[in-house]
Amino acid sequence: VSWYVVDKYSAEMVAEFTSDLFMYYHWANSYEYVNETTGELNIAVDIVIDVNGTVYDALFINQMVYNWTWATQMFCTGNLSRFVLPVNQSGSKVSPIRINPYNGVEMPVINYEKYNTMEYQYVYQVAVGTCDVNAPNRSQFWDSLMKTTVSFDGNGETIVWTDEMNNNNTYVNEPIFVANPGGTKEDDGLLLAEALDSTTNSSFLLVLDATNMKEVARIEPSVIQTIPFGFHGRYYAN
Repeated sequence: VSWYVVDKYSAEMVAEFTSDLFMYYHWANSYEYVNETTGELNIAVDIVIDVNGTVYDALFINQMVYNWTWATQMFCTGNLSRFVLPVNQSGSKVSPIRINPYNGVEMPVINYEKYNTMEYQYVYQVAVGTCDVNAPNRSQFWDSLMKTTVSFDGNGETIVWTDEMNNNNTYVNEPIFVANPGGTKEDDGLLLAEALDSTTNSSFLLVLDATNMKEVARIEPSVIQTIPFGFHGRYYAN
């Protein structure tokens, strides 16, 4: 993989790097910072990566219909990792550093309005339950939401929400972070996520406290209906 750092004002090449092969769908965040030891400028890039690309094979219709067990195992290959690009060491090779110890994560979300391209602490993700060997009787699809404290050593705290009241039979989609208008902390707000109760085939809107990942509410439609999952959404106050 080739990395290029370009000055967005002059469009001039600043540096370039290489890394081992991987594929990805989504970035969590990236920002500049000064290494306290060397005094050099670095760029931190946080991405959900798949080092073998098998999730592409799993998304073929024939695999999902006729080979579902194998296909869902491929969703366990994604992990949230950080690449550090040392701007003054153009031409060097960079390697991923695990941020989240869990596999099977995707759709990273942050407090985007305030922390996009800024140093940040928290990232939220969906996750596949069966990717965690310590989570028996869990789903083969996205059945949990995670909040991870970002750290360079990969040992940041992770809080996991699952629908234990429904025996983990609830699937969740990409969360949306809604900041508290009067809040001062990065994680002061709510998480909104489309969810599906697989026992009733009824969708609802899940609302979590983004600080502690506790359920605040669930908004259910007046008539049972299934809303297909999709990629990406926005919250609008008005």
